[in-house]
Amino acid sequence: MIQPFDALPRFDLREKPFRKFERYINRALHETYELDPFVELHLKPHSFIIRFKDAILGFQRYKYESILFTQEADFKSIHLYELSNGWVRIVNDSSYNKPTEILHCERDHDKLLALAVVYHKREANGQTFFQYNTPDQRQQWLAMQQPAGDYDITIRDFGPGTLVMRQ
Repeated sequence: MIQPFDALPRFDLREKPFRKFERYINRALHETYELDPFVELHLKPHSFIIRFKDAILGFQRYKYESILFTQEADFKSIHLYELSNGWVRIVNDSSYNKPTEILHCERDHDKLLALAVVYHKREANGQTFFQYNTPDQRQQWLAMQQPAGDYDITIRDFGPGTLVMRQ
């Protein structure tokens, strides 16, 4: 089979559908969770599962760039299940082997500041998820990054009440 070198990949494997699922894949690499695919993306559970897997396949096959994870990520440990209530359970087998600690900006303030310094100095790779309660707490943490803040780090919204800090 000879194909022209400028042929586009199948629609489901292109970069735009991958970007749509990138944050769900990243979250699946770090934890097990459930979501309502209709509320999130207006998809039925079965469609969500298939498109999620296609997004991973497109990422691996066409080597799309992601700031959230690399090509070496363990995608084989992710399993998706359709639940009877219309939700999807996304299970990461590797997350059962390591304890997950959820940091909170009030309780773990000193720990998060220490991590910000480590990321700023480029002494560690990775990302840290933490939760906040008020919009003021969110703004305080977002203001720590450059250009206005003192740290050369990136802090972004990950979901409602959750931020992610990375190098």
